[in-house]
Amino acid sequence: MWPLPAQTRSLSISPAEMLPEELTSAVTGDLLAVAEPRLLHLEWPAAIRSGELASVRLRVSPAKGEGSSSQISPTAGEAFSVLAEARLELPGIPHTPTGEVSQGFFPGRPVIFIWDLQPNRLGGADGTVWLHLSFIPAAGGPAMRQVLTAQRIEIQVIDFFGLSGPWARALGSAGVVVGAMLALDGVFIWLWSRLDRKSGV
Repeated sequence: MWPLPAQTRSLSISPAEMLPEELTSAVTGDLLAVAEPRLLHLEWPAAIRSGELASVRLRVSPAKGEGSSSQISPTAGEAFSVLAEARLELPGIPHTPTGEVSQGFFPGRPVIFIWDLQPNRLGGADGTVWLHLSFIPAAGGPAMRQVLTAQRIEIQVIDFFGLSGPWARALGSAGVVVGAMLALDGVFIWLWSRLDRKSGV
């Protein structure tokens, strides 16, 4: 079976975009010391055949490559643990995992999120991939969250002939009509042959 096209999207995230507004200027300075520019790369299928497996992949990598922050002081930013939290909202297409998933967010290391899709009906689906950072104080207290991005995606679920829902249903209806006509044609031929045989007796 021929491969279906995929969509990709990339964007840059600056250190300042990663920090919640609630942080004090002193804490912000410490966190900026361990923050680094990041590259976000999102990949998803433009179309999926109904019943087949596909995936949505989100990768957030250091802009300078993995391990680029290894020279940063390990004591900077110790006041917080930082989690990257992602969620896929895709009504109409079953996917796993559901809800929010999280990973530790560390300097010089990427985070990768993958959602497996298995559609069971034809048609289009609009969704959103959410990415947050959650700052958890080491001394206790409520976490602070920062939205990094909310990326809209669109996926078409097609049948094995490459048709979406309305076209597949129309073709199916046409097939029923043609099948009925062929069946009736066969009945008429059979009746005509019977009548012709009787008239020749």
